[in-house]
Amino acid sequence: MIEHLVFLKIRDEAGAVETIANALVSLKGRVPAIKDISCGRNVSDRSKGFNLGLRVLLETEADIEAYRVHPEHMKILNEMIKPVMEDMIVIDYTR
Repeated sequence: MIEHLVFLKIRDEAGAVETIANALVSLKGRVPAIKDISCGRNVSDRSKGFNLGLRVLLETEADIEAYRVHPEHMKILNEMIKPVMEDMIVIDYTR
């Protein structure tokens, strides 16, 4: 299994963090490669400004690519995330 972790710095304009988190979680069932997904606002005081966390569970490295280029994911990324994103960290690890 692969854990895909994403940490985002989002300009929280008009509740963008919650809107983006809800949109990302809605990908489960619409993107076949996703086995599990969770997303939400960071509540840590050690966040260095990263205010949104995403965790996606996938089976293989090929599934990461399938998820990454899936049209539903690309729509959220291009229309919702990129316009308000300041920075991003991505980590994919096997467990």
